Amino acid sequence: MRLLRNFQEVTALFDALFPICRSITGDGLRRSLDILGEYIPLERVSFKTGERVLNWTIPQEWHIFRAFVKNSKGETVRFNNRPTTVPATGTDTLRFTLDVPNVDVWSTDTPNTYRLIMRLRHEGRFTEYIPFKIGFLDRRNLPELKDSLIVYKGVAPDDKTMRAELAAIKKAGYNAIECLYHPAKSRLFDACLETGLYVIDRPNIDPLLIGRGIQLGGSINNNPEWVGAYIFRGENAYMSGRNHQAVVRLTLDGLERAGMYNIYRLENRLRELN
Repeated sequence: MRLLRNFQEVTALFDALFPICRSITGDGLRRSLDILGEYIPLERVSFKTGERVLNWTIPQEWHIFRAFVKNSKGETVRFNNRPTTVPATGTDTLRFTLDVPNVDVWSTDTPNTYRLIMRLRHEGRFTEYIPFKIGFLDRRNLPELKDSLIVYKGVAPDDKTMRAELAAIKKAGYNAIECLYHPAKSRLFDACLETGLYVIDRPNIDPLLIGRGIQLGGSINNNPEWVGAYIFRGENAYMSGRNHQAVVRLTLDGLERAGMYNIYRLENRLRELN
C-alpha cells in the first residue's frame, strides 16, 4: 500500500482520478478502483448487468465514445471522449466539441479533407470503429455559383463510375453540381468533397410526376393529405446535408409554388429548421 505523505501527493492522486469518465458501473469505475486500491485495501465483487443485488438491479455499463480527427498525413490533431449509456432497445444523440488548430480549410480549389474516427468501447474493449471523411468549409467566403453549375441527373451505379463522372465535371471547369429530384446519397456528397465540388441538393420531389392542378386536391402538390410526406422528404434532405461540408444549399427551385399548399408548408418548415 502507498501512503499519501504530503499535499503534493494528494494533488497528484486527484489529478490521476479527475480525468477518468466514470459512473456507477463501467470501465471508468474499474480504473478508478485500480488507482484507489494502491492506497487502501479494497475487496471487489463483480455482477453482470440485469442481476439483482438486494433491492437493486445492476444497470447497463457506460460506453465510452472517443472521437479522433486526423489530417491527410494520418496525424491525430484532436481527440475527445465522452461516456454514455444507451438502452439495448433505444437510441440517443451524442454531441462532441473538437477545436482543430490551424485548420486547412476545404474549398473547390483546395479540397483539404480530414478523417474523423469514432471508436466505441464496451467493458474496456473497443468494439467498433466508424470513420468519416470531413472537411472544414468557411461559408463566409462561398463563391457565386450561377455561372459555374451543372445539373447532375442521377447517381451512377457504382462509386468508380460516379467518381469518374465527377472528375470529368471538375476538369471541364465546373465547381458545383445540382442534384435533380432524387434522394442524394451520402457517398455522392463524400465523392464531391474529395473531388472539390459544391453540392446544391433538392428534396426528392419530382414536379413532373405529381401534376400542377391548383384546385384543392387537384394534384399531390395541393392535397393536404400528402403534406406529411412532403415535410418528411424536405426534412430528410435538410438533415442529410446539414453538416456535410460540400452541401452549400438546399433548393426548391423548379417546384411550382403558386397555390400549392404542400410546397408552402414545406417552405415554412425548412425556414424553421434553418
